[in-house]
Amino acid sequence: MDGYAVRHTDLAGASAKSPITLPAAGLLPAGRAGVNSLRPGRTVRIMTGAPVPDGADAVVPVEKVAVHNGEVRFTQAPRPHSHIRQEGENFRKGERLLAAHTLLRSQEVGLCITAGVPRLTVAKRVRVAVLSTGSELVPPATRLRRGEVFDSNRPMILAQVEATGAVAVDLGTIDDRVHKLEERLRAARRQADFLITLGGVSAGDFDIVKLFLKSHRDVRLVQVAMRPARPQAFGRLGRLFWYALPGNPVSAWVAFDQLVRPLILRSQGHQNVVRRMRRGVCTSRVNSVRGLVDFVRARALRSGDGWRVQQAGPEGSSNLKSLTEANALLIVPESCERIEPGESVTFELLADKPETERAVA
Repeated sequence: MDGYAVRHTDLAGASAKSPITLPAAGLLPAGRAGVNSLRPGRTVRIMTGAPVPDGADAVVPVEKVAVHNGEVRFTQAPRPHSHIRQEGENFRKGERLLAAHTLLRSQEVGLCITAGVPRLTVAKRVRVAVLSTGSELVPPATRLRRGEVFDSNRPMILAQVEATGAVAVDLGTIDDRVHKLEERLRAARRQADFLITLGGVSAGDFDIVKLFLKSHRDVRLVQVAMRPARPQAFGRLGRLFWYALPGNPVSAWVAFDQLVRPLILRSQGHQNVVRRMRRGVCTSRVNSVRGLVDFVRARALRSGDGWRVQQAGPEGSSNLKSLTEANALLIVPESCERIEPGESVTFELLADKPETERAVA
């Protein structure tokens, strides 16, 4: 604390009715040791971060004293060691600060520097390559022609990769030619640990991932019992782990969020890779499909008696606007075809700090 360093015994009995006055014996800025010791019956002005002089055992904050003509008046007796940090008080000699395989967050980095440890042996961050497929895809700044769409998937999934703490490797966009895919796969095997491809896994005649995988049995095309994002593929090409996601934007986002994100987090040492499931009351009618687990874009709002959950907007797998308006995924089990208002539902929050309201209509 900015204030005055004292010997607490010099201020024994100080009060508003019986103040004690001590002469000031200098100034101690942070980072300097201009006053090495404090004689009995004196005080010294001290700044936050400055070394406490020998003999001083308390600091009285500046706002609790009055100063006049170099004399400092104290109206209360401080406790010993008040407003003083002891050297090495954060940990003991020989204490283990970090265990092996600890994920280095900002607080672990700060702790190491505090302990005077400037270098650590660490594992490199996972590298995740992202590739879009589709002859219709063009970069965002392009003037669209008939039949073209902006490639929104790749930047979106690259941002999701970066949010996991992994290194995102942009492999760009290719048209629907298998030899182009083969070229980018060679690049991915050189540059990355994981590969995510977007599109090309459905039933179309030009779905190049599907065509390529006919002769590569280590990566399997699958139909996942979920909505959106039913068609997918996963497996390995040598040491490269490959996850192929659907081309519709919301499908790609949900598949990454539910299946790929936990995998990348676990590969980097995270233990809690699945979001907490919560319960709430649904305030809108939600239609689903029996036989598929449905991940519905939703708004979850906290009221006085719990959570209220409502569908965020249209459920089309290309509708990113409703995804931006959602802060939760309402999870409809595969045995359910419809949820009515007032029913209890399961959901998981996407936002770190969900909105709160007193009531939801």
